[in-house]
Parts: sequence; C-alpha cells; structure tokens
Amino acid sequence: MLAFLRRRPTDRGWRLSLGLFWMPAIVVVITVAEWIHLPDSVVWIALGVLFVSFLAFGFISDRMLR
Repeated sequence: MLAFLRRRPTDRGWRLSLGLFWMPAIVVVITVAEWIHLPDSVVWIALGVLFVSFLAFGFISDRMLR
C-alpha cells in the first residue's frame, strides 16, 4: 500500500488525492455496516473489496491515462 501512495515527481494529482479518500472510505464502510447491523465477517469482506477496488481503480486509471 505504501508504494501505491508514495509521492513521485511524475505522479498526477488525482492519484495523490485518491490516497486522501482512503481513510474516509473505510470510516463510511464501517459506519454503514454498523447502522444496518452486519456481522463482523461481512464488514471484513467489505473492507477487502474496498481495498481491491481502490487498487484496481488506481492501476487501471493510471494505465489508461499514460
């Protein structure tokens, strides 16, 4: 994860801002899961899906824009 969020001179602004949305997205997933009373195992799966989707979005978008 650190390599994904590392700052390099060639990085685009949208890629750096994607890292800023990471923590609020985790808070939203956990909060919504608590509101609808999901079991902990479903919350962990949702966090895993969130992580994979952030990485996929970053890598796919980066390849398309280069």
